[in-house]
Amino acid sequence: MKRIRLGLCTNWLKDLKDGDNVRIWVKKGSPLFHLPKNENVPILMVGPGTGLAPFRSFIQEREWIQSNGGM
Repeated sequence: MKRIRLGLCTNWLKDLKDGDNVRIWVKKGSPLFHLPKNENVPILMVGPGTGLAPFRSFIQEREWIQSNGGM
């Protein structure tokens, strides 16, 4: 029998009702994690449990770098 796996945060957010109080905070990211300076270097993206947001930001950064003449 296949077990259905639900995303923890996604489902928690989905179940919020109007008027629910939610505390949020933003933490500064790690400066150690970045794309290669050479935009021609291929990258392999593996994100177990991280969702798509980090990958979208990397792709957007690559596109911005290429549209602005590289680094």
